[in-house]
Amino acid sequence: MRKQMIRFALDFPIRDIRTYSGYKGDLLVEITTGNDDILPKLKAHAESLGMELVIKERYDTRIHEVYCIMPDENIYRLK
Repeated sequence: MRKQMIRFALDFPIRDIRTYSGYKGDLLVEITTGNDDILPKLKAHAESLGMELVIKERYDTRIHEVYCIMPDENIYRLK
């Protein structure tokens, strides 16, 4: 799913894209863009892949950080 999201995002004007593991063991794709128009497209595609989506907006720089979150079922979580 992460690869599909990355391939989809590369078709749009983005500044940066990276993937990493979150502190709870979730797998994340972080997409940074300054273009407001692509946010609904990224959101729709992430949701179609079953990913959760969080958009963090930095108003001082007009940059949007889009976090696509996919739980990793192989990671043991402490409760």
